[in-house]
Amino acid sequence: MLVGNSSILVESKDTLALIKKKELGNLARFIGKSYWINSDTSLGQRFSKVTISDIKIEKIKYGDRSYSIIFRNAKGKTVSAYAGGAPSSVTEMLADSNQFFTSDPYKKCNWSKSTWNKIIAGEVALGMNITQVRLAWGDPSSITYETSSKGKIEVWVYASSAGIRALGFLNGKLMAIY
Repeated sequence: MLVGNSSILVESKDTLALIKKKELGNLARFIGKSYWINSDTSLGQRFSKVTISDIKIEKIKYGDRSYSIIFRNAKGKTVSAYAGGAPSSVTEMLADSNQFFTSDPYKKCNWSKSTWNKIIAGEVALGMNITQVRLAWGDPSSITYETSSKGKIEVWVYASSAGIRALGFLNGKLMAIY
């Protein structure tokens, strides 16, 4: 507010939050949102819920910035995760399903506790469906498709420095582990 040649700044309990919201711009919409972890990290156990409590912007040389997301887990512990040097890196990190889910996977996929325990342990078992295997082992290196009289066959190959593993699916169910 201007009074003559001077100005008056009125501050309230919300002033700092409003300044922060302006500084974050479009990223402010993420504060308070919850995500579920899709990999064991310093953030917590896989499939556990975390909520974004803040997004920190660090100003570095020559006007460049870096962004870190501050997560809070169910026990109240906060952990910082570096997102990158651009606002889009925050959005990309949160949209990456290899890192986070946007909804509770336990509720979305109403599977038995035994199945969830296998997935968390990184184990696959005969009878699992494609989604369960993908959660347990991740995306394969390659997939081949065939059709037989019994239905659709998929062979997933996982190649790594440890060797090659292959899985055979029939109509979406794991039928063979090689």
